[in-house]
Amino acid sequence: MTRDETFDRSRRLEWSLVVVRWAGAGLGAYLVTQSASSMEAAPPLHVKVVGESLIGLLAIGNVIVMAAIGRCRTARSLRILGAAAFGLDSVVVFGLIWSSSYTPSDTTWVVMYMLPLEGALRYGLPGALGLAGVGLASELGREGYLAARFAGYHYELGAVAFRAGIGSLVALVAGLMARGLAREAEHAKWEAGRSEEVARREAAARREANAFNSIILAGLAASELDESLQMMAVAIAFHLELDTFVILIREKDELVARALSGLPSKLLGERVVVGDGVTGWVAATRTPLLVDDVTTFHGYIQVDPSIRSELAVPIVLQGDLIGVLDVEQRRVGAFDEESLALLERLAGHIALVIQNARLRSQERHTLAKLKELDQLKSDFLAIANHELRTPLAAVRGFLRTLVTQRERLSPAEVDEFLERADRRSADLARLVDDLLTLSKAEQGALAVHREPTKLGSFLDAALEALPELARARIVAEAASPEAEIFIDSLGMGRVLRNLVDNALKFSPKETTVHVWVGAAKGAVELTVSDRGVGIPEDELPVIFERFRRGGVSLTRETEGVGLGLHIVKTLVEAMGGSVEVTSAPGNGSTFRVLVPARTGPPVAEQVAAV
Repeated sequence: MTRDETFDRSRRLEWSLVVVRWAGAGLGAYLVTQSASSMEAAPPLHVKVVGESLIGLLAIGNVIVMAAIGRCRTARSLRILGAAAFGLDSVVVFGLIWSSSYTPSDTTWVVMYMLPLEGALRYGLPGALGLAGVGLASELGREGYLAARFAGYHYELGAVAFRAGIGSLVALVAGLMARGLAREAEHAKWEAGRSEEVARREAAARREANAFNSIILAGLAASELDESLQMMAVAIAFHLELDTFVILIREKDELVARALSGLPSKLLGERVVVGDGVTGWVAATRTPLLVDDVTTFHGYIQVDPSIRSELAVPIVLQGDLIGVLDVEQRRVGAFDEESLALLERLAGHIALVIQNARLRSQERHTLAKLKELDQLKSDFLAIANHELRTPLAAVRGFLRTLVTQRERLSPAEVDEFLERADRRSADLARLVDDLLTLSKAEQGALAVHREPTKLGSFLDAALEALPELARARIVAEAASPEAEIFIDSLGMGRVLRNLVDNALKFSPKETTVHVWVGAAKGAVELTVSDRGVGIPEDELPVIFERFRRGGVSLTRETEGVGLGLHIVKTLVEAMGGSVEVTSAPGNGSTFRVLVPARTGPPVAEQVAAV
């Protein structure tokens, strides 16, 4: 029983006894009056005075008790007042019994049976039996007093046994009834508490079920992960009656607020370093944390000054930390172990929703990629078929003409046909090389062989492989031609030729292409600039994609299958470098390549698929 319950019970008891005491005072006054007017055995004057005084004392005492009850503020003070009132009642009752013993036949002694009843109400069975014992002692003494005072009256032990026995039976019955009532009250209270606990658990289970149901519905309804997380945060906070609810997703060494409820939306996207604050500590240790009073937590990150308690649990799936769930309340000690267990269960379900959303996103991405690849395959087959057939048909046509019309052709015509066939076969060889390079890169089998070379020698060798007409339009310069560096000469030469070929293809025939190569700060720099049509700004991010050509993807406006720049990017990244482009429509384009220039013996490196 709580202090408040004990206090209320004691106060109700005292008020009830006040009413009984007034009834007793009225009854006592009546009996004293009746005894005084009796013609058979009128009591002596002093008996009347004593009786009236005792009844007056009871009335005055009852008034004092009434006033004192209103002033008592604790159960202890009420117990002290009750003990004093019980003492007053005992004095008045035994005083009336003894003062009325002016004749052996007086029956006032029956009022002593009221005291065991009051003792039972106040102190249970021990109180009732204690008053029965006091009554026994009083009757033993009073019987002796009667035998000594009145001649012819003999000490009747049987009469004492009768009166005391009746008192003991009254005390025993009252005490047992009081004990039974107390037990019934405790049982009723226990049942009420049990019912309240069942109702509370049922309500909590209903809220939890609603929260889990919201998680499932959010996971199914939303197509995007952020939308799904936000729907879950709002629904869970509502069903569990939380002041705030935040879902933070881990991104490297930070936690990012991806969904929240009860906080300003501007906090979406806010970051917390792993290890900082409550959520950062949970992410670092992967251990739940319950903070009863956030003002006592060192390093607490305050967002809302009214927040007083916080609970955070990690979101873990298959051993990997996905994020953290964080809830807060505006009162101290708002969470307990049951709240922690509930939030951990929620974290497990949310982890599955996140994983499911990611898998759906990957599935959509994969399907889109497959569609794109299927389209690329179709386009590539269509273009490659033309690009392969065109030079092959030209070579075959030139050779067949030479075979069938050799006698009719002049030496100059023969040389021209052979030169054209050679150029076409070179185009065919480059296309096959591009396809092989692309295939090796995708399989992770593209090797980089670095060897010492001089800048000037590298530039001359790379340009020498170009057709004579192409070389005539190139202005080349090597900074420090004698500088020796370790690079993949074949790979870098391929990069240079592809860039030059691209520049020549998209610039007027009367313009030149500028090539510059230099080495500084541990890197080789290569730039190729033209004065061609340039590249629109919206196409700059995609020009290095495979099968991109001439301003519009996969068209026949220019020759080639659109692998040149993609091969450039693949080779440069395989060598640990980077390539960038600056361009504007009508102002030409400049490609800049940076590749690390390592020193030491030649090495062969296996690179990953690009």
